[in-house]
Amino acid sequence: MNYSFSVIGLSETKIKHNRGIILNTDIKGYKFLSQPTLSEAGGVGLFIKNNLAFTRRSEFCCSEQEFESLFVEIEVSNQRNIVAGVIYRHPKSKLDNTLDFVYRAADEINKEGKYCLLIGDFNIDLLRFDTHSDTEEFINTLGTLSFHPYILKPTRITNHSATLTKNIFFNSLEHHITNDNILSGITDHLPNFVIINKLSILPKILRIYKRVFSSLNNDTSNSRNSMELYYQT
Repeated sequence: MNYSFSVIGLSETKIKHNRGIILNTDIKGYKFLSQPTLSEAGGVGLFIKNNLAFTRRSEFCCSEQEFESLFVEIEVSNQRNIVAGVIYRHPKSKLDNTLDFVYRAADEINKEGKYCLLIGDFNIDLLRFDTHSDTEEFINTLGTLSFHPYILKPTRITNHSATLTKNIFFNSLEHHITNDNILSGITDHLPNFVIINKLSILPKILRIYKRVFSSLNNDTSNSRNSMELYYQT
């Protein structure tokens, strides 16, 4: 992509508590942090650019049977600090414990008045939001905490299925977000990304696409087809 990301989150590193890192994790220009797993699978990590000042938020760093999490707070001059957290929930693990942790962390960081990125593989398929009550609750609860998902396309595609279990949530509408999946076969899940720009520092001429709902009529069946897309500069 010819783009140098500030933070890169990894899930399923398979780095274990009782064993040191046995593979080379060096990327030039980055520092690597790890939260190991208690099992044979799982584990999360973060690559953070060397020019960023940050502290590890230990109160949000966990290695549980159900999930692992790793959070850091990045210092940003003349703006609010950004907390970046990566989370991996083990498949078929109990959902309640992971969600309770995510909601608590999101709420506490919001109360601190800081921006926050929630990155990771939650193993909750967001494409099932209208048919699966736990998925609907997950999206709605994070929405009430001002966290919105920015990955909207499937992250794992096979000949017979498409799922969206990896995502990036961010708790601000004051930014312009560039977001998508990366078409790469490096893993069985597509990597995804967001690029965040403060609206106040964007170029004066910028195309911003929006959906216009003001002209929708009262006929629900017709209104689904009457949305238009426009841009403003």
